[in-house]
Amino acid sequence: MKYLLFLIFSFSSISLSAQYRLVYLTAEPEGRALEGLNLSKSVDDSLQVYQAAQIAVSQLQSRGYLAAYWSDLTFEQKTAYVKIITGEKYEWVYLKPGNVEESLLSKSGYRDRFFRDKVFSYTEVADLFESVISISENGGYPFANIRLDSMVIKDSKVAASIAYEPGPLIRFDTLQLSGNTKTKRKFLSAYLSIKQGEPYDQRKVDQAAQRLARLPYLRIQKVPEQSFQNSESTLYLAVDDRRINQIDGIIGLLPNELEENKVLITGQFNLALYNLGGAGRNLNIAWQRLSQLSQNLNLLAEESNIFGSPVSLKANFFLLKEDSSFTNRNFRFDISYRPSAHARIGFFTSLRAANLLSTFQYREATELPDLVDFDLNQYGINYQLSYLDDDFNPFRGWQSEVEFAVGNKNIRRNTGIDAALYEGVDLQTLQLNVHARLERFTPVSRRTTLLTRITGGFMANDRLFVNDLYRVGGLKSIRGFNENFFFASEYALLNVESRFYFDEFSYFLVFFDQAYIKSDLKNRNFREYPFGTGLGISLSTAGGIFNFIYGLGKAEAQPFGLNYSKIHFGYISRF
Repeated sequence: MKYLLFLIFSFSSISLSAQYRLVYLTAEPEGRALEGLNLSKSVDDSLQVYQAAQIAVSQLQSRGYLAAYWSDLTFEQKTAYVKIITGEKYEWVYLKPGNVEESLLSKSGYRDRFFRDKVFSYTEVADLFESVISISENGGYPFANIRLDSMVIKDSKVAASIAYEPGPLIRFDTLQLSGNTKTKRKFLSAYLSIKQGEPYDQRKVDQAAQRLARLPYLRIQKVPEQSFQNSESTLYLAVDDRRINQIDGIIGLLPNELEENKVLITGQFNLALYNLGGAGRNLNIAWQRLSQLSQNLNLLAEESNIFGSPVSLKANFFLLKEDSSFTNRNFRFDISYRPSAHARIGFFTSLRAANLLSTFQYREATELPDLVDFDLNQYGINYQLSYLDDDFNPFRGWQSEVEFAVGNKNIRRNTGIDAALYEGVDLQTLQLNVHARLERFTPVSRRTTLLTRITGGFMANDRLFVNDLYRVGGLKSIRGFNENFFFASEYALLNVESRFYFDEFSYFLVFFDQAYIKSDLKNRNFREYPFGTGLGISLSTAGGIFNFIYGLGKAEAQPFGLNYSKIHFGYISRF
């Protein structure tokens, strides 16, 4: 018996693996019906022969041959003969709108001339009906029904009218929340644009889960459910809060080398609070002082769905003090909204002020130095797309961002610099800034994913200065270098990182970072290609996440060697 089964299996395998050339047979003049069809000429096995025959019939039916069918299949060695009966070709006499409102038909794309003395195509009718139903579902009528009525077929001619039943008008009821969350129902209602009393919209219901997944502080327990009662629709959301609020920092006390008997405070502090008050408010504070004379401060506040609208506001203040050279202050105000579950578009204004801290070194300068006082006021647009499976801990998917900003730069005269050095310099110019980022997570195995990130920035102006430039280097750009190690007027970064997960949120990583750095300054015009490589671990614990990364970097100002290696580590407490 087992030998018989083996022979049957072997014969089936041989049959399935055979290659067949397809020949379609039909009677003339019906043979012309096959002209222009996208028909398969060869297939891999006998099963695909039957599938190809059915596809050919479907294409004929979509061209008006409603009675088309295949009647016989003949196999001769490596050739399969498919006999097709096309039947008569049907044409429209007319398709009347019937009782469908003119505005609804117009939105769906119906035009009388499309269905008068034209080839009958059931796919065109199906597309029309689907469009009408979709518009109805998104306009408060989820139980709408449509069909052909008063249909007459004579001498291969078709005449019909449309019968439409909208069903009852359905309105949204209040959202129903369950799960361990402090998020307010009012906020989620505004965020999902599902408000009590508004007409039902199937698109909003379909996108609810995707929109919720974009909120990093919520975890969806199960797919949202809905019920209909008393001409109302209720959407049920089961969500839990995630512990993603962060606080971490380190404080160092060192003797102040510049002032005797005084202490220098160094270190860093980060605080990130999400969904404050359950209303989608976010607050971030980041302070860093790793050397005696340099420090930076970054403050960010975001308010989502202002007054129940889809509009969100964000304000950001950034202060950079670069040793004893200069300070940069930048205030940015964003207004944004989400046109879909995956997209965000924003408009912003940025006010930047750069000030010199010392001009003593320029007292004998013969030309305007690479550091000046200036104001830069820009307006811009930002567009983001995200198709990540999880914004908080992605394993697959991709996201992108592109940003354009343009505005006026005004160079301010500094009394500590000889006024003659400003002669012939255009003090008011136009400046363009462009930034882009593309990031992809590609699963390699059940536990391994490959992160590929491309980031770039570009600025254009007739005269750029050091305190204009982008700052690149460190943990979030080119690992193996100090933070803000490079100055660049133009840069491109490629980050490749392999992550092996040994727990749900814990993984080992190996990385390689390649950069292109360009400076267009008058006295600092150069290009270089620094890179960094290394490995690390991200360990998730009950109280937070421990990160440890060891990196080696190579650039013109830093040789590649263990003596120049950098260790990036920290512990982020989550609550």
